[in-house]
Amino acid sequence: NSCRIRLRCRDSGSVMSLRQNALALAVLTVLMAIVGDWSGDPDLARLWYLALALLLLGLAYEGWLMMRAGLGVAISASKPRAVLGRPAALQMTFTHRLARALTVEIATDSPATVDIDGEVRTLIVPAGAGSSLSLTATPRRLGSQAWSPLRARVAGPPGLAWCGTRGSTGVPR
Repeated sequence: NSCRIRLRCRDSGSVMSLRQNALALAVLTVLMAIVGDWSGDPDLARLWYLALALLLLGLAYEGWLMMRAGLGVAISASKPRAVLGRPAALQMTFTHRLARALTVEIATDSPATVDIDGEVRTLIVPAGAGSSLSLTATPRRLGSQAWSPLRARVAGPPGLAWCGTRGSTGVPR
């Protein structure tokens, strides 16, 4: 039993959040602006423009790269049906189209009637090859279950931002 999902950073529900590198560059930009203003030197007063341009260009580059990444996940179960109260193995295989490795954080949400470890996991997906993540789900109620969309966020190569994504479906029923 298998399910394929395409995750895109350009979805309406996607969010880009700054990482520590971007925050450090923003603080450096503010400090350069303050020092330049206090110095009285007109050339030094405009030096912070360079740091700001670097930050904005880096964020634009990451956004463009994440749109091209084409992050995909294939979710498969070892058996087509799970037995009530018994753990079932799920395998998530992540792939992308870029020529470099991507760092992905995955948060799995399950229905209240299925026990699954909901901790956030970090996975490095190498270029050209997929990377797998194994999960164990234990059904606590009979019948088909409605799963929440898969939540993931991808770190851009410069390390300036996370691009949040949401899959259209979750795990096989």
